Amino acid sequence: MFSFIYILVSLLLCNVRSSEVRNTANGQVKGVEEVSSLGQKYYAFRSVPYAESPVTGVDPNTGLEVDRRFKAPEPLTRTWGGALHVMEFRNSCLESTNLIPTEQPTGEDCLFLNIYVPAGGQKTKPVVVWIHGGGFTEGGHREALYGPDFLLVEDVVVVAVQYRLGIFGFLNLGQGDYTGNMGLKDQRLALKYIYDNIENFSGNQNEILLFGESAGGASTTFHMLNEESRKYFTRAIVMSGSVFSYFAFTVPNHQKKFVECSHTSDVDQMIEYMKTSDVRDIVQCYYRPDWGPTLKPEWVPTLEPKGTADAMLTEMPDVIWQSENAPVFDTLFTMVNQEQVTFDPALLEQTDPLITPDGDSSIRLPFDDLDATSHPSEYKEALKKLRDAYYSGGTDPETVRKENVALMSDLNFNDSVLKSLKLQLDANGGNKKVFYLRFGMNDKLNWIQHLHKKRHKGAAHAEELCYIFHCHMLDKDKIYEEALFDRSGDAYKLVQRLVKTVTNFARHGDPTIDPYNRYEEIPSSDEIFVHELTNEPEVTVTRDIDKELRYDTWREIEKMYYEIGS
Repeated sequence: MFSFIYILVSLLLCNVRSSEVRNTANGQVKGVEEVSSLGQKYYAFRSVPYAESPVTGVDPNTGLEVDRRFKAPEPLTRTWGGALHVMEFRNSCLESTNLIPTEQPTGEDCLFLNIYVPAGGQKTKPVVVWIHGGGFTEGGHREALYGPDFLLVEDVVVVAVQYRLGIFGFLNLGQGDYTGNMGLKDQRLALKYIYDNIENFSGNQNEILLFGESAGGASTTFHMLNEESRKYFTRAIVMSGSVFSYFAFTVPNHQKKFVECSHTSDVDQMIEYMKTSDVRDIVQCYYRPDWGPTLKPEWVPTLEPKGTADAMLTEMPDVIWQSENAPVFDTLFTMVNQEQVTFDPALLEQTDPLITPDGDSSIRLPFDDLDATSHPSEYKEALKKLRDAYYSGGTDPETVRKENVALMSDLNFNDSVLKSLKLQLDANGGNKKVFYLRFGMNDKLNWIQHLHKKRHKGAAHAEELCYIFHCHMLDKDKIYEEALFDRSGDAYKLVQRLVKTVTNFARHGDPTIDPYNRYEEIPSSDEIFVHELTNEPEVTVTRDIDKELRYDTWREIEKMYYEIGS
């Protein structure tokens, strides 16, 4: 019976192609009426342009010669007669990797967003704006990973934003028009476009939730810190990433890197090379991935020179958070309980500690130049601190495996998110709420385990995503057919819980879904606890989570790092 219903819904998806026209400031757009995997009717507007094409050469939309590559995005000023067809996906932005296989084309003309509107329901609906992850080097608004089906059930408008990636999104030469953070500025312009136009799509511009995971979570914190971005959303969910994450923020040294391919140290010649080179050559030459065990891609957000027009960030994040200009938001911070396993599944088999009793290790610490070459004595001292904090000294293989995973998960993700959470609590001053959740659910929709073909306890980095979104890449294996149409099964119940957590926070600034099983807001930065979401129906609370995450140890090492540089 369930299989029959799933096939019927799939046929409806293929055959229902009634159009839907909405107005925007630039002209009408024509989307398509569709039916979700749960049988709900909605309107999809795919690849809606929110900026002018960021190309140098002939603009594919106007035929005019333009010079926009590696520069901040330009607001969409062109208009069109009739209705612009936005029923199908257009380009994803150029990626440095392709971790999630797709047949979708890529290109520079990629500044689009998807808007999904439930049919019926409230006349004006809350809006949830999704910023995808991918280390600022890959990803997009594709439905292979981010189908809106489950969120639409809760009568919210779903918007997914695409932005420039890798060198095209984050090259910083430190001068002129080339000061970096183009990808973040793309997102900011998209937020403004959404704010200005969303009421034409049944959305409430005063009820916009910004949320993202990994690089998307880090992006969310960048927008919280930026005065212009703050105007365009009301609440935030920060998932497994922060402006403080080592993979998300770096000191710019891009001129030095650019010499390798342009074969010149002259900035003007570099710029000319950038404008005239084929985009594929640029992608090939300038991407050197570093996905582990310490995550550090090259082309990520950076600090811009003071005085830069429309800069994204000209002061260090902690300085802004502790200033009179600090952001004040209802914020939900989240993590998963096995973050590192996505990038390093071999950790689950490693029974030797990553740091020896003598403080020897090959781990790259999340502090530039705090390493065995530049500062060997301080590096070894830092490793000893981590050894003492994370390892019990026992030899039980299962214990050592857990200790290794905890160390690397905190290094790459958890410590940076907790640091942001504490600063946001202080900035709010009790005027807005802060919540902290940890996902540990494990069922059919833990997609990383499905791809690795290896099961383990808990949830690895990004494994909560396919409970919030319909990840269509799993459809070929009938994962959702099996999971969703057993309405009494754990997978379906977990989908309901996670989706309601997001949408309730969007509506009320409180993620609670059961009045008898409430989430507590965190009262102060001195009393941190996390709510545990697992397969069990009850939400439990872990107190003193900052001790579990060795927060004080990381601050000691951070202090050591700053003393080296002073």
